[in-house]
Amino acid sequence: MADNASTKKESNQHDAIFNQIPDKVKYSSVEKFFRNAPEPFNNVEITRRIFTSYIQNGILPETEKANRLNDKFTLYTKDQIVYFYLAQQLKSLTKLENISKLFSALRNDEIGLSAQDVYELFNLGNEFYAEIEVTLVKTIKELLISNITEDGNSVEDLENEFEESKEILMPLLWLVMAKCCIDGFNEHVKNFDKRGIDK
Repeated sequence: MADNASTKKESNQHDAIFNQIPDKVKYSSVEKFFRNAPEPFNNVEITRRIFTSYIQNGILPETEKANRLNDKFTLYTKDQIVYFYLAQQLKSLTKLENISKLFSALRNDEIGLSAQDVYELFNLGNEFYAEIEVTLVKTIKELLISNITEDGNSVEDLENEFEESKEILMPLLWLVMAKCCIDGFNEHVKNFDKRGIDK
């Protein structure tokens, strides 16, 4: 299980990366940041077409008029860069339309989370991954053993068998959990429409 020291270290690393994200820069600087940034930022696919389409589709915050230098040059903000990174991390899990609705809801005055707040929540979820896996392994092991001991196998034998097979079992369990999480997410996204949250 992750201890407080390692969690604090990871948090400091996330803060350090966040502080490196440029603000009010031309697109060339946005792309340069993603190319040169530490992982996982440097694994993000980025092109001008993708970046600007995310703005047009409401996934990223709109560009303020003050940041439009002229017809050819626009300055992009740290918030836009953060939301682009998060969208690229999440797009394999659900439709971009759903991501847009989620981000719009988070930016809505009713909630009013800053881009840094959303970034920190995203990283917090990733940091809990190791702790969740430890708990999941323990729970599944106990369930399997309690259901099989009636066949006459010793608990020790069953524990050994589980340790040998868990590398195969765990991917299946994570996929099932992922499906449940995505189903839950999509159900909640429907509520955004009911509440009339606009982009």
